[in-house]
Amino acid sequence: MSLFNPERFRLTVQPDRMQLETRTGRKPWQVIGDSPYSQLTTSSNLTPRLQQLLSTHLPRGRKLFIVVSDQVARYFMVNPPKKVGSFKDLKTIAELRFSTLFGSKSSEWIMQADWAIDRPFIACALPRDRVDSILRVLKAGNWFSQGMVPESIAIWNAQSSSLRDHSAWFARITDQHTLFAACVDGRIQQVSTWKGETLTSAEQLKPILMREALRWDCSLPGTLYLNSNASSHMLNWNGKRIGETNLVTLNIESHGMGSFS
Repeated sequence: MSLFNPERFRLTVQPDRMQLETRTGRKPWQVIGDSPYSQLTTSSNLTPRLQQLLSTHLPRGRKLFIVVSDQVARYFMVNPPKKVGSFKDLKTIAELRFSTLFGSKSSEWIMQADWAIDRPFIACALPRDRVDSILRVLKAGNWFSQGMVPESIAIWNAQSSSLRDHSAWFARITDQHTLFAACVDGRIQQVSTWKGETLTSAEQLKPILMREALRWDCSLPGTLYLNSNASSHMLNWNGKRIGETNLVTLNIESHGMGSFS
C-alpha cells in the first residue's frame, strides 16, 4: 500500500447500526462492514458487536475516524455570561445549559464545543456510555482513534473553509432528522434540530426558513448550504431559490475528517 495514498477508515455510529467505511485518495467512501442493532441495545451488548465488526474488516494498528449520527448527539448553543473565570466554569455553564434543555444528567454525556468566553458558541453532547464503549474496544484491539465528531460538525469542518458566504445558513437534512444552523462571520451562532418532517420539495423549505428566522430573530439568509444523505432527492436542489435564499448543495463525500471547531 502506498504511503502517499493511504487507505482511510471511518466508523459511522447510527441509532440502530454501525457502519465501517474505507476510501483511498479522493475516491468515494465504500461500506465494508455493517452491524445493525436494536435501539435498546446497551453498551455491554454493543461492545462485542463492534469488536466483531472491526476484527473482521480493520487491520490491527490502523487509525479510525468516528462519526456519530446527529440522531444520537444533542446540539445546543451556549451564551457565556460576562467575566467567566476559567474553562472549568465555562464547561459547568455548558453542562447546566444542557441539563436545562434536555432534562438529562450531564454526567451521562460528553461535551464537545467551539469553546469561547466572549461570544455564543455551539456545543454538542455525545452519550458517555457509547463513547466509552467504542474507545475501550479500540484500545483492546490495538486500533487508534483519529477523533470522534458528531455528524454535522464533521461535514461543517470539511466544508467551512471553502464556503464563500460567511453569513449563510447550514442544514443537514435526512429522512429522520434535520439540523439547521445560522452563521455570522463563518461561525455558527444559532442551531435547531428536530426529528421527522420529511421534505419532498425545495418549496417546503420556505416555511421552515421563516420559522427559524422568527425563532432566532434574524433575517432570512442569502445562502442556505444543504447537505443530505446520498439516497435523497434533495441532492438535486442545488441552484434553486426560495425567495431571496439561494440553495447550494454540499458534496456529501467530503465529510468525515476534522475536529470540533
